Amino acid sequence: MLLDFSREDTACFEVASTTNAGASWSMSRVNTEALIPTNRATLIGQGRIAFSDGLHGWMNLDVQSSSAFQLGATLMTVDGGQTWKLLPASPWVAGDLAPASPNDVWLVGGPGEKLYVSHNGGRSWQQLELNAPGETGLAAYATYDVPTFSDAKHGFLPVTYSAPNTNSEAVLFETEDRGFTWKPDRILGDLRESSIGQKVVSTMSGSVWMVANVSDNQLILWAIAHNSRTSNDVTQFTRQKVVKWVTADQLSFADAKRGWMLSAARLFSTSDGGVTWSLVETPKARRIDRNS
Repeated sequence: MLLDFSREDTACFEVASTTNAGASWSMSRVNTEALIPTNRATLIGQGRIAFSDGLHGWMNLDVQSSSAFQLGATLMTVDGGQTWKLLPASPWVAGDLAPASPNDVWLVGGPGEKLYVSHNGGRSWQQLELNAPGETGLAAYATYDVPTFSDAKHGFLPVTYSAPNTNSEAVLFETEDRGFTWKPDRILGDLRESSIGQKVVSTMSGSVWMVANVSDNQLILWAIAHNSRTSNDVTQFTRQKVVKWVTADQLSFADAKRGWMLSAARLFSTSDGGVTWSLVETPKARRIDRNS
């Protein structure tokens, strides 16, 4: 499912969906009149969309504001994206969505990458704060990533803790009760060349936590097993400077071998668990034909 912001008329959003792997697409228009009743808010053409199943989904649309606030409007659908309803009780921050079920949805965004959760489909929300484990020392400022769930109850949540003049620490929390409680499961410490508010780039590969970092134009990839409480318990892959790595922006693995990483707007793939990476030539984006 895709968002289309290319219409010239004001605040017009359309959603393209496919049921045959992209062979054909259907379009539905998102009613945004409730967002701008008297032009008090302006949508700026950016957004994110995520579904928990074929019917229940959420959309977060950026609202024009000062850079310090990062406002966003959250909408929900219960019919596969045919109609959308504004959730007025949402935190009104722009960010990433991570639904775990039709009832449980997570939102990470706003200044400082705060974490919000709704356990009733978006009718009410609360901010969640997790204290740093004792092993993180002085690093106590939390920057959250979106959680990932293997089912409605079990999930993992990466959090980066930082402090002035202190190396950052990455902690992977685990939940077994839909996110009502979290406990530290894995810790990656002594992360150099990081600043306050900068979160580590990571993903789950089965039960293994994969963490990527770039230092001195060299990519370092950690594979951290279950219940690893210190950085001494991880497998570290250090790459030679075949590619001049700039950043590690996004990481994703389909299984233990196949993965992808976004670095400085370039997409790389690996088929050997991160030992080697190849640049992926991506096609240029094209406009979706509404009549198809």
